[in-house]
Amino acid sequence: NRTRGNLVKNQEQGTSGKRISRPSDDPAGLVRSLDLKQQLAQNKQLQTNVVSTNAIMKISENALGDLSDVLARAKELAVSMSNTTNQEKSVLQSASAEVEQLFSRALQIGNTRVGDRYIFGGYQTLNAVGTPAHLSRLVRTEQNGKFYGTYFFVDGGNEEFLRRSGLNPT
Repeated sequence: NRTRGNLVKNQEQGTSGKRISRPSDDPAGLVRSLDLKQQLAQNKQLQTNVVSTNAIMKISENALGDLSDVLARAKELAVSMSNTTNQEKSVLQSASAEVEQLFSRALQIGNTRVGDRYIFGGYQTLNAVGTPAHLSRLVRTEQNGKFYGTYFFVDGGNEEFLRRSGLNPT
């Protein structure tokens, strides 16, 4: 009877390819086997996390590089307009239009996504960083018909400040 039991056990092991078919076959081996399965699952999850994080890092690095380019161009434009002796309205308006484009591009970069997550959303990764409609307002100013520039106001802005400064927001 014992030989028959060993024969059945050996046939099961040979057929299934598993040394442990039931917990009673080797309780200590079963515990070790379950621990190894858990470690394999954890390693697989860690590998997935590393791949995902590398993708996010590459996209973030590219976005920050793009933002650096936008800011460099804005600085060039600001320096150029402050040093120019040519204060023609058309030149200033052209520079103002470019600043508006740069601002919009910076917002686009700020709203870069990986999947359904905004990478610059902080702890609120499901929410956009901002849009021109709700984050800021561009206000062009003139005084006595002379164009002075574009001002950015966060959260709607304060046009009264410009009026007190003698500039007319348009």
